[in-house]
Amino acid sequence: MFHFKGHKANYTKYVDLSVDAIKAHVANIDVFMANLDDQVDGKRFFIGDELTVVDCLMCWHPASLYMVISFPVEYKYPNLWRYYQALRETPPAGAEEYLNGGFPFFCKIIFMLNCSRCWGGKSWVGNTMYWAEDMPSRCCCCC
Repeated sequence: MFHFKGHKANYTKYVDLSVDAIKAHVANIDVFMANLDDQVDGKRFFIGDELTVVDCLMCWHPASLYMVISFPVEYKYPNLWRYYQALRETPPAGAEEYLNGGFPFFCKIIFMLNCSRCWGGKSWVGNTMYWAEDMPSRCCCCC
C-alpha cells in the first residue's frame, strides 16, 4: 500500500474539485506563466546577459507543464518555450545534466505516476475547457 509522505489532507483536497474551482486554479497558473512569458520576450536570460539564480529558479516551469502534464507550452507561452528550448540546446556550464538528463527523467516518472489524472479528463489542467477554446489539445502519452 502506498503511504503519503506528509499530510493526506494536502493531497485529497484537490481530488474532487468542481470545474469552477479548477478554472480558478488555472487562471492563477495562467497569470503566473503569462508574466514569465512576458519577462523573457526577446531575451536569452531573465536578468542580463548571463545565467543567474533567477533562471535556475524559473526554467523548470515550462518544462514541468510540458513534460509532466503534456501541456502545449509552445502554443500558450511561446516566449517561455523559446527560452527553455534555447537553454536546452546550448546549456550553460554545469546545466547539461539537469536540463537534458535528470530533470526530464524525473518528469517522465511523475507523468507516469499521474497519467490517470491527465489523459484528457476533468482533472487534467491542460483540458481545453479550462483555457482558451482555440488552444490545441495534446495527447499526454506520446506528443
